[in-house]
Amino acid sequence: MGDMNAVAEFRAFFVAEAGTMGLDAMLRSYLPRLVLGQHKGLFHPIIRLSFALLSPGSCAEEAAEAMAYSSSRHEPLYSCAPQDFAGALEPDAQADASGPAADLTELEGQMHVAWEQLRLMYASRGYDGRGSSFQVLAKLYQDENLRALCLSHFPVSAETAEESVLLAVQLALQLYKAQPSLITLHAVTGGHAVSDLLPRLHPAARIVSAKLYWVWLSTVFVEKGAPPVSLWEQSTSSPLGDRDQASATTWPEVRRQALSPIDGEAQAGAAGLGDQEPQTHCIKMAYTCDAMCTKKEHALYLEIAGKVASSGRPW
Repeated sequence: MGDMNAVAEFRAFFVAEAGTMGLDAMLRSYLPRLVLGQHKGLFHPIIRLSFALLSPGSCAEEAAEAMAYSSSRHEPLYSCAPQDFAGALEPDAQADASGPAADLTELEGQMHVAWEQLRLMYASRGYDGRGSSFQVLAKLYQDENLRALCLSHFPVSAETAEESVLLAVQLALQLYKAQPSLITLHAVTGGHAVSDLLPRLHPAARIVSAKLYWVWLSTVFVEKGAPPVSLWEQSTSSPLGDRDQASATTWPEVRRQALSPIDGEAQAGAAGLGDQEPQTHCIKMAYTCDAMCTKKEHALYLEIAGKVASSGRPW
């Protein structure tokens, strides 16, 4: 894995496996092996997979394409991740039951403790918005102290893995609100994809996926200067960036405004929006906020989706 020149071979392999064993069985067999690199490409490969699986018809070829994309870009989040999670991603792996999982109230508190301690640990870093975020993140991924602190305050089990990711995505939403950017937007949309794919993983792999998303998100938090965020904040009077447009106030209005660029392109006879268009990111962000609010309601989903859809600017 990790060979960008092998996309075609990976695609052919996954198409054949899906045809032989069925799509669900193919995903159960091979998706856990990609968890260590789920963050690659700002989660684009697994976002693509989660969208493919929404298709009401046959989606085997598109799912195989996404699996090939993920396989070709695969790289563990940090160098010793394969050793840290050795055996946990094998098809017959058993979830670790060495200790009781925290209830969600305790988990929320622990997540706040982790980020407050990270804020203290990295206070001298600050944040000036300069430099390559990707280079900084790549270095932070290897920080053993950061990982150890994050994981010591993330008491997750297979049963609470999805809820833990939903809580983490709410923090990602706060991070995006504080500093709208390509990376913080994908912290939200990528977390959405992680949560959608967790049920496709066996219990031990769910724990690993949730932990790695939490570590990745925490590195983004540090890289962005550890801005003040809270799971308990339900709304904000501060707009994103300099936007002064009135935001949509209902989900039907958000959906209408988010899709209006596509409707306009269709009426004009154009081919559609390119993947790099700002409108595409607005649509994806609005859709994610809509879907995630259905999973775990939070007022900021509607507020931020409304601002993004109304302004047409994702950052």
